Amino acid sequence: MKRNSIYAIAWCIFIIVLIFHREIGFVSGFLLLIIISFLFEKDKLWVWIPAIIISWIWVYIARDIYSGYNTFNLSIMNISLFPVIIWPTGLVFGYYFLFPKVRGRNWMIKWVKMFIIYSFALIMFESIGYNLFGICLDYGKSNMYHGWPVLNCFHSPQWMQFGYFLNGLVFYGVASFFSERKQ
Repeated sequence: MKRNSIYAIAWCIFIIVLIFHREIGFVSGFLLLIIISFLFEKDKLWVWIPAIIISWIWVYIARDIYSGYNTFNLSIMNISLFPVIIWPTGLVFGYYFLFPKVRGRNWMIKWVKMFIIYSFALIMFESIGYNLFGICLDYGKSNMYHGWPVLNCFHSPQWMQFGYFLNGLVFYGVASFFSERKQ
């Protein structure tokens, strides 16, 4: 019960800070999840390593496109902090809260199921982020990329859209494989 209470308090702090300042909200969410990992998820702490490696490789590959967001101004070496923080946080969040609920006979079935869940969540968050909160890459505002029809999301080149899904495929493959080995 103590663990769930801490998660609830952290979630409330994240939402409150997010309402007042988006950038600080996402940074605080990232930091809160790391702190909670050290306190309550020590056996799952290893998952931050592939999440950060995959995320940062991705951000490096797409660095020219990630040079800015319309609503996020914090950056390091001309790369927006938003994707540097949000990618590993989202991957680890999915691992902590969704992965334990996914059942499968072996790691490959769990991997496929988790990738399907990740794909739906990615599409949902991209659509909500763009349509409800107006979050978009400066690169995407040029109307060069019109996004997906109906959902009006993924305003980026096709190779980048492929990469969004590839990040989850690789991460949950690694997580599924090593989680089975650790049991």
